[in-house]
Amino acid sequence: MGLYEQLAENFPEELTDFGLCLLVPVSAFRPEWNEQLRSEGVKVFQQSYNGRMFFFLKKPDSQSVEAQPKLEPSKQPLKPKRFEWNEEIAGIVEQLRRQGLSHRKIALKLKEMGFNVSPTTIHRKLRRLIQKVRNDDKDSLTVMDSLGELISVLNLLYPKYRLACKVLLQNFQVFLEGEKEGKLKGFT
Repeated sequence: MGLYEQLAENFPEELTDFGLCLLVPVSAFRPEWNEQLRSEGVKVFQQSYNGRMFFFLKKPDSQSVEAQPKLEPSKQPLKPKRFEWNEEIAGIVEQLRRQGLSHRKIALKLKEMGFNVSPTTIHRKLRRLIQKVRNDDKDSLTVMDSLGELISVLNLLYPKYRLACKVLLQNFQVFLEGEKEGKLKGFT
């Protein structure tokens, strides 16, 4: 029985990126083993594995990951096709959600309509839609927010920069006139 077989009794053999290797912690490896293992045809190299340093002992007859038999392209399992969203389906999902249906019930309704969508896909789409609405609300300042910011800026600038204050007030007036009459955000 060779040294590799003796070490295999005490140390784990795992399938790594290099193939099937015997993993010996650096602290347990003895330098005199190196020559004997090489004479048995075992490749010895050192590398970190799962955060610890090991000596990898690889026999030449063990299959490497590259040498393992690969499936023919026609025999490889097909990945499920990713669901393609369109305006119609998104509208149906939003409408069903407004009716108070859960993402699971929405998936069942869509399945009845001929769309094969998983509840997880529906849930993710609803989260994205809600996040989009929230971001749109954050991005659009209301008139009251704008007015508050303007007043705080004017307090800082007046009386030292009167001309700048006048320009800011004129620009705000143009902004207010540009808004649709009676449809100002914050006043409705």
